[in-house]
Amino acid sequence: MALLHATACRVQALAQSQDSASGPTQVLALHVHHGLSPHADQWLAHVRAQCEQWAQTGLPVTMVSCRLAGAPAPGESIEAWARDGRYRALADMARSAGADRVLLAHHRQDQAETFVLQAMRGAGVAGLSGMPHEIVRDGITWVRPWLDQPREAIEAHVAAHGLSHSEDDSNTNERFARNRWRLSVWPGLQALFPQAEQGFADAAHHQADAQACMQEWVDAKWPTLTTEQGGTTAMSLAAWQALGDSAQRVFLKIWTERVAGIVLPQAVLCRLQRDWVGRRSLTGGARWPLHGWREVVLYRGWLSWRKTARSSVAPVPEDEPAPRLPVTDAGNGLHHLSLGWGQVQVDAATDEQGLPREVLARAHWRQREGGEHFQLGAGRPQRLLRKQYQAEGVPAWAREGPLLWLGDVLLFVPGLGLDAKARALPGDDRVVLSWSP
Repeated sequence: MALLHATACRVQALAQSQDSASGPTQVLALHVHHGLSPHADQWLAHVRAQCEQWAQTGLPVTMVSCRLAGAPAPGESIEAWARDGRYRALADMARSAGADRVLLAHHRQDQAETFVLQAMRGAGVAGLSGMPHEIVRDGITWVRPWLDQPREAIEAHVAAHGLSHSEDDSNTNERFARNRWRLSVWPGLQALFPQAEQGFADAAHHQADAQACMQEWVDAKWPTLTTEQGGTTAMSLAAWQALGDSAQRVFLKIWTERVAGIVLPQAVLCRLQRDWVGRRSLTGGARWPLHGWREVVLYRGWLSWRKTARSSVAPVPEDEPAPRLPVTDAGNGLHHLSLGWGQVQVDAATDEQGLPREVLARAHWRQREGGEHFQLGAGRPQRLLRKQYQAEGVPAWAREGPLLWLGDVLLFVPGLGLDAKARALPGDDRVVLSWSP
């Protein structure tokens, strides 16, 4: 409520000055009803009434609200569910209203708490960076203008302007780690070390600077250590081995986050490093299963991430023909195949090298049986699929997907792409395909 009031007053002052042409003219109060507290309806009514009262006095403020649908799944963190839903709702409401900047009221104590909680979880530089002052995500600029302000300054603003607010009763529930820290540990620590809040906040700032430098270093190294291979970004083992000890862990961590979308614990990073540093053979294949559903694979000197989850495939009796899966949907997007045959991503082609969509709609999927021939490009000879796989260095685990056929004409092979004959078929509205387990 303090941030909303201060922002509305500032925009009103700008509108009355010569700076009005370069700044915003209206403030939106974005309210998310989480449906978790019995008092949530009262909070919504309070914000709406306050915004209406301020608007009547001339403050340029209006309110937009929404309620989260659903509820946390069994075993899911209530905090994580509410946080993810809240940010999605805030972004949706802002975009619908034509706003591209959202202000959040986190303050210095929030930042200090985040730093300590992340440190207790063993977080790295990214986690210890805390909350950013400003970040662009999903077309919205998220800003925390009070991240360097102590809570006392905000409370003084509330008192000076006689602002009314609601207290969230869940703030006293010590089931949540942040509340346990805030209620049981923080008062004693601050009494013994009054500078602790500023110190933790400064430490988070230093970590944010270090994280930014690491990202810039990785961006500079990225072209020399990685390549696009088989629909993913592979990393050169030899180039990675040439890095220093700490640099190896940093690059491995960020490569994993960018490519696989997971954060590896420090112990796993060190285990992989020990195994890879001493590996002399760059041509043999090897696998490192991680997280139960992903693995790192090494083939011909390149490391890549792949999913390992599989659905069970029912065996086909020998006296029955091999099953065929017709393409039931040729639209863009991710399509899940039955029989445990994986999933196919369909995207619009940016040139004339794709497959005509109307051909895709008439095609069918079939498992590899042996003896198939594939033509990699126009003017190039047809070769046995097995030989083509070997020539292009496609590892065994990337050859597991079904093949796409139009009658007896082979159109698409996972790991190799479209057959030259498929690209030569007439038709507009072309698409490109990629398969994954």
